[in-house]
Amino acid sequence: MAKEKAKGFASLSRICDCFELKRDAYYKYKCRADKRKEIEQHIVAIVKRKRKSLPREGVRKLMKSLSQDFGKQQLKVGRDTLFNVLREHKMLIKKEVQCKNNQFASQVL
Repeated sequence: MAKEKAKGFASLSRICDCFELKRDAYYKYKCRADKRKEIEQHIVAIVKRKRKSLPREGVRKLMKSLSQDFGKQQLKVGRDTLFNVLREHKMLIKKEVQCKNNQFASQVL
């Protein structure tokens, strides 16, 4: 049998016509998105490795301690990018609330 077409919602050419895009623009976008996902995976892997030893280290300190690791991987990662990637993967550290004086503990009913 000849090559069978994949049955889907619509063809790529029809989608490109609807959004007034060229096929080339779609494939360039797809290539950029794939590269971005690959970079994010590298960043998440590096942060997970670091967080095994220091699980409560925040993004700003991670940025300082991992700058050499990012350089070895040839990744240009800024603070805001690191914040966005970690937020997307739900890896930000939540602040712990510290009570200075517990007013109710000292009161006797």
